[in-house]
Order: sequence, then C-alpha cells, then structure tokens
Amino acid sequence: MREHLGDHPRDLVVFQRLYFIWFWQGRFPEMLDLSTALARQYPGNSFMLGLHAFALEQAGRCDEAVRAAQAAILRNPLDAWSIHALAHAIYEMAAFDTGIGRLPPAIHPCTHLNWFRNHLLWHLILMHLGRGDYARASALGRRVFEREPSSIAGDLHDSISLLWRLELCGVDVAARWRPFAAIAAQRLDRQGLLFHAAHLAMALAAGGDWATAERQLSMLRERSGKDGSGLTGEVVVPLVEGIHAFARRDYRAALDRLEPLAPRIIGLGGSRAQRDVFHDTLLEACFRAGDGERTRRYLEARLHRRPDHHWKSRAAAGPS
Repeated sequence: MREHLGDHPRDLVVFQRLYFIWFWQGRFPEMLDLSTALARQYPGNSFMLGLHAFALEQAGRCDEAVRAAQAAILRNPLDAWSIHALAHAIYEMAAFDTGIGRLPPAIHPCTHLNWFRNHLLWHLILMHLGRGDYARASALGRRVFEREPSSIAGDLHDSISLLWRLELCGVDVAARWRPFAAIAAQRLDRQGLLFHAAHLAMALAAGGDWATAERQLSMLRERSGKDGSGLTGEVVVPLVEGIHAFARRDYRAALDRLEPLAPRIIGLGGSRAQRDVFHDTLLEACFRAGDGERTRRYLEARLHRRPDHHWKSRAAAGPS
C-alpha cells in the first residue's frame, strides 16, 4: 500500500486503510509521515486535514493538531473525524472546560455515525472525568453505553474502559459490570485484535467471572506460541495477569506485572487517550501498593503530560 501510494498519492481509500492498519500497530510516526506527505495533494480538504490533525495529536503536537482540526471543521462542520481529532487535542492539553463547551454543539448535528457517535460522546465523558466531575461522567456513561449495552467492538472498548476508569477514580460501579462481562464471555472467539482482548479481560475480571477470565488467559497463553510478533506472550499475557491481580486487589503483583510493559503498550494500538487506561492502572497500583518511589516517579510524568483532577488529588493525598 505504501508503494502504491507513492505512485498514486490521491488514492484516499488505500491511504485511509494503511493509516488505520498502522493505528492498530501503534505505528504513529509512520501515520504522521504519510499524512504529512499526502496532505500536500489535498490542500484545504477537510477529510485529509482531520486525519492529519489526529496524527499530529498522537505525536504530541497538540497546538498544530487543534489548528488543523479547526480548519477542517470550518470547511465541513459535519466532519466527525475532525471533531474527533479536536477532542483528542483539547483533552491532551487538559482544556477540559473547553471540551465540555465545544463538543456537544459540534457532535449534535452529525448524523449517520453509528457507533462512532458514542465514541465522540465518550470523549465528552473523558472531559468530565478529567475535570473531576465524576457524577456527571458516570451519569453520561449510563445514558450512552448502559441503556442498551452493545457488543460492537468500538462501543465495548469505550464502555469497559469507562467503567474501569470510574473505578480508578473511586466510583462504585460494581453492579454495572454484569452486562459487559456477559458480552465479553461471548467474544472469546473474536480476540484477533489484542487491544480488544485486553478490554475483554478487564470486563471479565471486574465483573467477577473468574472462570471465564482464566479460560481467556489460557487461550492467550496458547496463542502466544503462534504469534511471531511476540506481542501476545510478551505484552498481552502479562497485561491480563496484571489486570487480574489489580481486580483481586493484589496491587503489588499488579505493579510487578504491569511496570515492565509500559514501553510496549503502544504496540497494541489505540490512541494515547485509549491506552491511558493501562498506564493509569499501573500508576494507581503504585499508590495502592504503597510504593512511594515509583509513585512519585510515574505521577510526576503523568502530571507533566496532562494534569487530570484525579492525579492532582492523588498527589495532594500521597500514597495510600
């Protein structure tokens, strides 16, 4: 596909396909290089600007991402991907109030989005979480994801990670896991995407379905021997073991399993905002294990990147 685009740089279908393949491989520098090169072929095109804006945000170039996304939305206010890129950039800049003000009127006119509309609303919920309005975030989560729990992969990632994040923030959601654990139990034959497998593990463990959780882990261990990339055995299996330990409140074991994986989580794909659920679980395990040295080190980096209300509050309270 890359060779094809060298000869046919205006083939947007192939461009988008390669862009998202790399997204799920965590190859964000390649995404940005590609969108930078091809954007020259489409001056002023909102679709291309939105894709480029998201790649800029994933590279940490949020100011540029905001400008590109805003230019795209100005040309086409119904460009949902550009709204999505703007949401990512605003979130990473910790401009939560700005996001809460700008996203609803931007999302509302967009139609025919299917599950992606819920994903845009998930970004709005993250803004409320980031500013510390856990009650509002929890209520929106119920409305968007829990009235009719969905087995669509994108919905599942968002609904499962949202409940997990709420628990990290101290919100009691124990009774709300049941439908998502039931859906996860039915999807063990659909774990081709390792990012998806990790989310199924969270639902099964948090929902207390330990028999199915252990069966899934056994399946992943068996699969690891056939995975030439090493990701299943070297990243996903210990990640799931760490998730299990955290759900069992064995925070020292969770910390020991999760910490070595931190540099490799990106290989599972997903955006920075999506992958935070794994990194934040590691940091919360540091607090709950009472490991002061590692808590200070990881917390400093986390607050430098994006000072969410939860982590600022955690910093003020100190290790538990």
